[in-house]
Parts: sequence; structure tokens; C-alpha cells
Amino acid sequence: MNWFSCVVRAESDKIYGVQEEYVNDKRDNKINLSIGVFRDQNGQSFVPQSVINCEQMLFTKNCSKEYAPIEGFKDFRQSVAKFIYGEDSDVIINERHATVQGLGGTGSLRIGAIFLYELVSVNKTVYIPYQTWSPHNQVFSNSGFQIKHYRYWNQRTLNLDFEGLINDFENMIDYSVVVLHSIAHNPTGIDPTLDQWNQIIDVIQRKKLFPFLDCAYQGFASGDLQRDGVVNTLFAKRVNQMAIAMTFAKNMGLYGDRIGALSIVCQTKQEAHNVLTQLKAIIRPIYSHPPNWGALVVHHLLSDHHLRSQWFIDVNNMYTRIQDIRNQLINELNRLSDGKTNWDFMANQRGMYGFTGFSQTQVFQLKQQFAIYATLDGRINIAVINQNNIKHIAYAMHCIKLQIM
Repeated sequence: MNWFSCVVRAESDKIYGVQEEYVNDKRDNKINLSIGVFRDQNGQSFVPQSVINCEQMLFTKNCSKEYAPIEGFKDFRQSVAKFIYGEDSDVIINERHATVQGLGGTGSLRIGAIFLYELVSVNKTVYIPYQTWSPHNQVFSNSGFQIKHYRYWNQRTLNLDFEGLINDFENMIDYSVVVLHSIAHNPTGIDPTLDQWNQIIDVIQRKKLFPFLDCAYQGFASGDLQRDGVVNTLFAKRVNQMAIAMTFAKNMGLYGDRIGALSIVCQTKQEAHNVLTQLKAIIRPIYSHPPNWGALVVHHLLSDHHLRSQWFIDVNNMYTRIQDIRNQLINELNRLSDGKTNWDFMANQRGMYGFTGFSQTQVFQLKQQFAIYATLDGRINIAVINQNNIKHIAYAMHCIKLQIM
């Protein structure tokens, strides 16, 4: 009996499959712009000094290695909820949230998706932007949802297709779940304005949709962590019930610690308590307990005034590096183009990424001709670019755009 004869090879992950190709590429000049990791000017994975200082302080303490509670440490959950909604939020004051520690943003999304599909009377349809972080589709389809998409990016204007987005929202099935990127949309880097967000919420309320926000890049859109959280607080004020998945991988550099949170806003404290018990029941047979270290770091940093202030400065410095290198790239691309094409549309994009508008064919050409790896949708990680590789990357993008091979 061959137990595994029926097992076929799975398709590679759309992002990490590119990483595997990159690793196997023998060319010396290869550059990986696909993986979403912030890097410093020397190309090294970066951990903010505030986080390093926080970890050094914790190393001197006698931190327990016992199991964390299924839902995560209470101090961590409270600190994160206050960070998301604001200490003076009605959600916090009246304890209307059920917040649990999750395994990064992905794990937090998955726990939320399972909860909504199995226990909540939503329509079993979820709406996701056509341009999105690719695991969104897998997380919700594997949880049972039927996937539908709404318009987001306008390839003609190279900007947000707000008219198409609103039209699609108006035609969504009532009581469905809708996934939204709360800041620094991945992959396009284009966010609605505050007025547009209010219009989106108007439709959500009228159509009785359930919003599920994904917040992975807070601080990277404007350099101000509080300003980048305005959409989270806006939804908390205007929408009585919602979910948000938060990760601290990017803005704290805690990629390998897999530290995130799922927070669900309810109408009453009793509802929030009931929801929390159900989230714990979902978590228990999957991984039982979340890891300790990342939660200790996040709570300690958020609750210590000095460390928190230093973190705000660190994130602003990370944002500044991204913006500086983005502007340098655009200037170099426009210089090479000499009026034949214009790359200024990338200046409107925010966060770690640049959305090139390249087709899959052009992405393939970028890899084959220049050993530069981007995701299949044409997204590049601006934070990987530095003074040592910027001219090569700009020249390659220029050649691909104008078909100069």
C-alpha cells in the first residue's frame, strides 16, 4: 500500500514561491524585491532600537516559560486593544472588544475567519479586493467562505478606482463579510481619503456588511503611528460590530516572533465575553497556546512611556528611509525615460511597496533579463532598495517598461 501515491505537488505560494526561485538562482547580481521585510541601507533585516532596548530590559527579568493563556496574556491583549482603538474609546471604556493574541497577522485572520464562518449569522460570502495580499483568498476560502472580489486599482489612471469600488460595494450581498486594508494597502500602496472612508462606511452600514480590517503596516504610510491608526478608530466609532487583525511584524521588526492580535468589536460587554470564549475554543485544538516572547515585548514597549516614545521615532525613521528611496527611484526612472513615460504615479503610493503596474509577462522579463524578483502582480519592496542597487533596478524597470531588451 502506497499511502501517498494520490498526493500531487501543490502550487507554490505566490510570494514564497518567488523567494524559492530567488534562492536557487545562481546569478551574482540577483535582487529579491518580493518579500515584505523592511531592510536597512546595508540590506539587513532591521529591528528598531526601541525594540532592542525593550528586549534587553526583559532579558534581565525572570520571565516565565510556562504556557501563556489560550487567548494570550491579559496585559498584552489590553495594551494592544488600547493601541488599536485609543484609551478613551467607548470600545475600551465599556469593554466591548474580544481581543486574542494570534500567530502574526495571518493566524489572526484565520481565527477570525473560522469564527465568522462557523458561529456568526453572516452570509457565507466574503468580498476581497482584486488587488490584495494573496493569502487573503486562501485564508477565507479554506475557512469555508465563497470568495468574491471588488474593484480597487484603476490600471488606466494608476490610482484608486473609487467609483468602481463604491459601485461594487452597493452590489454586495447583504450581511456579507468585506475585507479592507486599513492602511498602506498591499500591494498598491494607495489608500482611500478620510472622506472616501466615510463613504465606504456609509455603504457598509446601509448594506449591513461585516467589515474585517487587516492592519499590517501602521506607521509606514505617514510615519506617524497614531495618524495611521485613524481608520481603525473611525470604524470603531461608526460601526458597532467589526473585526481587525493586527501584526507587529513590520513596525516592530518582530517577523520571526509571529506576534499579532485579533480584536472583535461587539455591542455589549457580555457579547464580548461570549465571543472571547468561542475564540478560545477555536484556538485550543489548533495550537493551544500562543508564544510568550513577542507578546511580552509588545506589551512592555506599548506600556512604557519612554520606550513607546522611542518606538514612534524609530518608525518615523523607517518611514523616512522608505520615502527617500522611493523618491530617488522615481527621479532615476524619470531621468532614464527622458519624457517617454512618467513614473510620478508611484509618488502617491504609501508604505513599503511600489506597485509598478507591470504585467506577469513583464515581471517574468524582469527576472529573466535582470535577475530582479518581484511578485507576480508587479509589486516591489521599496525598503530593499539602497544606494548599491538603485541604478540597476531603475535601469531594469525602465527597459521593461519601454521593451528595451
